[in-house]
Amino acid sequence: MFLLLLLVLIFVGWGIVEYQLHLRNLRTIPIRVQVNGTRGKSSVTRLIAAGLRAGGYRVVAKVTGTKPRFIIGDDEEYPVRRLGK
Repeated sequence: MFLLLLLVLIFVGWGIVEYQLHLRNLRTIPIRVQVNGTRGKSSVTRLIAAGLRAGGYRVVAKVTGTKPRFIIGDDEEYPVRRLGK
């Protein structure tokens, strides 16, 4: 019983630490834009990223449509590796 309690406490503590690190990482990103909906998210994401780049912002975009990609610059796209595929 003691071992189970210890494992649960370690697991919960690990979750709290991971959550705090996640929040710290989010604070380093000054502007975040989330695109949601049923259709056209990849196109809208690409358009928003292009508009922000044209406005002088450094932009990283991620689209997860048919071909998931990270879009880093005007001509830099990298495939997103999905586990299990």
